[in-house]
Amino acid sequence: MNIAAALKKTFLFKDFPPDELEKLAGVCKHEKLVHDSTLFREGEKGAQFFLILMGSVRVLKKNRDGVDQEVATLSTGSYFGEMAVVDDDHDRSATIITQEQTELLTLSQPDVQKLFAKDDKLAHHFYRAMCRGLTRRLRATTQDAAFFKALAQQRH
Repeated sequence: MNIAAALKKTFLFKDFPPDELEKLAGVCKHEKLVHDSTLFREGEKGAQFFLILMGSVRVLKKNRDGVDQEVATLSTGSYFGEMAVVDDDHDRSATIITQEQTELLTLSQPDVQKLFAKDDKLAHHFYRAMCRGLTRRLRATTQDAAFFKALAQQRH
């Protein structure tokens, strides 16, 4: 598998120069998981970032009663766990379980940090891409919050 080419196909890394993609590919790990595999649970320490090459995962969050509730589904081309690469002491904010056979690329925080210590330009591009992705997610969350607040006000 050409990991650099797979990275290039994702939204997050689409604008990266080929040499930077090759460097990232050098620290990526390729995984194939079966249906219903738990990648991590909410509250666990995290140190890996995941890109979905093929397949899908369910994102579960505990409700007030402590029961896992599905809040999203992520599929091919999506990514998750980015907070674990950015934050040195990160607790997972959700549980992730494969919904079907799923192929992933993973980046560990220690590997990424070693790579970035040698290449400031790559680090800059990586964190800028992360910021763009987080900005998109924050915007969507804000829109969802506004929608549900309006919906709640209509019911009262």
